[in-house]
Amino acid sequence: MTFKRMPRDGSFCVKLISIFLIPTFILSNIAYATPTTDSVTTQSQSITVTNPENIVVPRELGLVKTKFIGKEDRLIIHIQDAHCNYEAQSNIVKILENLHKNYNVNLISVEGADGVIDTSWFKAFPDDEVRKEVADYFMKKGEITGPEFLSITTDYNIKLFGAETRSYYIDNLNAFTSSYPLKEQTEKYLNSIKSALNKLKTYIYSEDLKLMDAKYQDYESKKLAFNDYVKFLQVEAERAKINLRAYENFFKLVSVLVYEKKIDFTVTDKERSSLIDNLSKAISKEALTELVNKSLEFKTGKVSSADYYAYLKALAINNGVDLAKDYPNLYNYIIYNSVYSKIENESLFNDIKKLESGIKEKFFTTDDQRTLEKLSRHIEILIGLVNIKLLNDDYEYFENNKSEFLHEVFSDFIKKKTVQYGLAYEMDDPNDAVAKALPKLEDFYSIAVKRDKALVDNTLGQMNKDKTKVAVLVTGGFHSEGMARLLEKQGVSYMVVCPSITKDLPTPYIQILTNQKTPLADILVTPVHASENQEVGDKGDTLAPPLRTALATMSGKDLDEMLRAIQGGEDLRTEVGQVKDNWYPISVNGLHVGSIEIVPGYIERMREGAGGVSSSSVLIAESVMRGLRHNFDVRLPYDRRWTGLCMSV
Repeated sequence: MTFKRMPRDGSFCVKLISIFLIPTFILSNIAYATPTTDSVTTQSQSITVTNPENIVVPRELGLVKTKFIGKEDRLIIHIQDAHCNYEAQSNIVKILENLHKNYNVNLISVEGADGVIDTSWFKAFPDDEVRKEVADYFMKKGEITGPEFLSITTDYNIKLFGAETRSYYIDNLNAFTSSYPLKEQTEKYLNSIKSALNKLKTYIYSEDLKLMDAKYQDYESKKLAFNDYVKFLQVEAERAKINLRAYENFFKLVSVLVYEKKIDFTVTDKERSSLIDNLSKAISKEALTELVNKSLEFKTGKVSSADYYAYLKALAINNGVDLAKDYPNLYNYIIYNSVYSKIENESLFNDIKKLESGIKEKFFTTDDQRTLEKLSRHIEILIGLVNIKLLNDDYEYFENNKSEFLHEVFSDFIKKKTVQYGLAYEMDDPNDAVAKALPKLEDFYSIAVKRDKALVDNTLGQMNKDKTKVAVLVTGGFHSEGMARLLEKQGVSYMVVCPSITKDLPTPYIQILTNQKTPLADILVTPVHASENQEVGDKGDTLAPPLRTALATMSGKDLDEMLRAIQGGEDLRTEVGQVKDNWYPISVNGLHVGSIEIVPGYIERMREGAGGVSSSSVLIAESVMRGLRHNFDVRLPYDRRWTGLCMSV
């Protein structure tokens, strides 16, 4: 059974992925650098791998944040989910395909559901192209996830398994939905405290601290690029006489950026092609076979970039090639790539936090500066708490230091300092909404921590049941740290993967979670590009994929019932013309939006063949029909969610 997913912030992955994305896109595709395979036998196989060091995730799809090798011969590949982010979901689909094809991973465990998730009803629709189009539509809308999309649109031998313990999940959802109506007032109150603290920085901070704070704010608001912020921290650390080698992963990153300046990536690509071409002509048939296989394994994601280029470097040296002289850009790139591969991405941002604190500590000259910095950090944690954006370590810090987050701690400091500096400011006590919201949000996070254990235990239980040693577990990033500790305690290996997100765009997740209605016009009509080969009206609209498929699978009786439900609406008038060659022309408010073929009895045949329903991705025709009968909304009321008859709840 599928539930609604808890909200999580995807901005951390955006920052992480953006570090090395440009060279990745340029150099990950070796199609033009693969030697000819004439008279050469290539090898391709799919094997089960339980050592995370031997699993490669293509860099353009995602970033491996951390790995752990346990004593048990079992592996969980944790993919951090950015809920309702279409780019992230699309890349999760590709990551899962890579894991299934190259490493024989067949079990995909997900949060937001319990038990095996059945997508057979959706897959029963015979038109593969339409099925994929509709599934893509719902993934864009945030109604289904990447794992569900993969199951619906392919014939891969994969099992989707909901890893939740239902009671925990319902408690978690209730904690969120009960606090959400109080969010606006609570956030307004917290932002008033933040504004007062920011004003005091003008009077209390030194010029060095003001510069640090300004750069950090620019970085957080995406006005300052990550690489530029790293360079700023490097300069400030040197000015504060801080040894960067104490921050191992940050130091490696700085080294990577130094080499990046020396590389023309366009030229590097050409140099690599030239090197492979020259080696192909000089080496033996056996060596050529190995080169071809290595190149193909790299292209298909079976060999990491670092391993491939290390192999290429060794092959060049063994054949008397002076890379530094003859291929200088490629030579620098190989060093750059080698250093980058040694960066532990999870630890990198911890290093950055510690370095920020270390630099500020060097700049502090008064206790007031330290107190103001601490209170500023605490108010950001509280704002993150309200917006459901805290990661596990921030929540643990909050839990262990609750007394320092009380209203009185902020108000006493602010009142004292506004008087000292002659500022006109009055701070109100938190109202009832704020007083109610924060405890509910604390409940939300405390229950989320309990879900860590349930997600791990249920996934391992299903692995035992299926007699498989490897599984994927897709959850929000909040769960990563807690689940990692649990897996380490049990000796189970794991790797954490963050899907690539290049654009930090708003998502419909909160609207879906809080059951906000989708306008009927959005269900029925969707914009199309003029290049699409469809008959459209002057406005460039066509029937949206959900309804197009729904009508195509409806019996005539169901179609008549649907039309009666929407005829005469103030905002929308739908008309179906006379049948011609079994096709019905459809118009909305006089605008022709397509022609629909009716397939009598199709729903009944699907019902008979599919059995029970437990999937969030169910028959679109029934979902749309039900939506039109329930206030023009494709989602059901909360008391109907456990029937399994609606999408992605």
